[in-house]
Amino acid sequence: REKQIADLRRSHPTWNLRTATAIVDGRAVVGMRPEMVRLALGAPDWTQTSETKTGTTEVWEYGGKLRVTFERGAVSEVVLTHR
Repeated sequence: REKQIADLRRSHPTWNLRTATAIVDGRAVVGMRPEMVRLALGAPDWTQTSETKTGTTEVWEYGGKLRVTFERGAVSEVVLTHR
């Protein structure tokens, strides 16, 4: 695990330790960009994009069990849906 984190940080030097650790652990965390979430969780099963007063909101769902919301290009919320 530590080698994977070090390798990821070496290939993406601007990513912090928290982000690299979450990706290796297969987790999405607030502040991640879409490419980071794809590395951590893979492609979503379902997506929805909507325009709001503050910009674009995008929701990605994984297996009906996890919902990741992006606002202004970064994760703003991660919710277990328990479906």
